[in-house]
Amino acid sequence: MGTCNFYTINAQSYHTINDTYIDYDENGNEVERQRDTWDYDDYIDCIRYNGEESGLFPYPSNGEYNNRMKAMDICSNGGELHTFGNGNAWTTETYIESTICLRSGYYSGAIFDYDIRVQTYEGVDLYLSDYDNEDDLVDDYLDILYDLIEWQGHNHKWNVGTFKMHKENIRKWLTKLITAEIEKCEKFCKDNAEDELAVYARFSNGETWYTKVG
Repeated sequence: MGTCNFYTINAQSYHTINDTYIDYDENGNEVERQRDTWDYDDYIDCIRYNGEESGLFPYPSNGEYNNRMKAMDICSNGGELHTFGNGNAWTTETYIESTICLRSGYYSGAIFDYDIRVQTYEGVDLYLSDYDNEDDLVDDYLDILYDLIEWQGHNHKWNVGTFKMHKENIRKWLTKLITAEIEKCEKFCKDNAEDELAVYARFSNGETWYTKVG
């Protein structure tokens, strides 16, 4: 049985780093060299530098292994707190953090991926990687918010009826925030990769061929 070299959990494209790179010999001729561990470490340091300089992902990780993503964390945006509407509905306080990671290929190279953590007011973490899409995550968020408002929404003059009236607007609000995070992650992965690949052929035994995009 064959195994595909790359897979993604959240990333919508195959943004990769190769095991080889083009260098120059003493005569100025192009030569292909094998990228070793030190070369990969330098590349990852450059990614972290780019995250900091761009302000998009200014918080570098220490190379922790992310079991949920089966990849190494590279950098994150540190997260940001959001509140629906005029900011008085404190039960809608939501912390959203995005993390860029790098996963080794099964045979060679590595591929960028990312995860987005949505934390509810009561501290429940929802990860995009646990869902098929952001809509399913938002559905779970709304269920949690419903229970919270039913329990103590009266503390800011909300009740279940008020929640139902605002539910679709809250859905749009949170979906917009998550979509914006996805777009930033996708762009950062693309800008820091060597190649963008697409699946050229996938066989019944699991073997997969890739081709460069563009």
